[in-house]
Amino acid sequence: FAVNHLAGFLLTKKLLPALERAAEIDMARIVFTSSYGHTNSPLDFDDLNLVHGYSTLKAYGRSKLMNVLTARELHRRFKDKNIVSSSFHPGAVRTPIWRKGGLVGTLLGLVMYPFMRRVEKGAETFIWLASSEDDTARNPNGDYYFDLKQGSAAPFADKEAAEKLWRISEELIQPFI
Repeated sequence: FAVNHLAGFLLTKKLLPALERAAEIDMARIVFTSSYGHTNSPLDFDDLNLVHGYSTLKAYGRSKLMNVLTARELHRRFKDKNIVSSSFHPGAVRTPIWRKGGLVGTLLGLVMYPFMRRVEKGAETFIWLASSEDDTARNPNGDYYFDLKQGSAAPFADKEAAEKLWRISEELIQPFI
């Protein structure tokens, strides 16, 4: 939670003054890397650190859900200042991360390798959201994207969860601002 969400949240908050200045000239865009894995578990606001029932997949999915929620709330709060935000799923990408999952992760990576995307393909939606002049990329509405189009975010990735996560995150980073 602290590394996968709060660190990025703090960095984004620290960059906001520069983004606001840049947005006076042209639109500023913030793109969060998420994952389809965000759909595997809703947040438990009473246990954001996953003290109870920890699993690697649940922690990963929740951190990616936090990226979806942060993108939505950031967009809602700053779109009128010409700062837009979105999140995206790169797909299953051929990276060495599969080797870090122990024997099961390594075996899964080997089996899935032929079906995985090249890194360039995984980055395609990010680059499009961050730099394209396409109307959708310039007006992402805080949404979640996959393969250059709007994807299906989890039903629990809603406005209320986004607002609550934002409030809690702001409280937790306050000593570092």
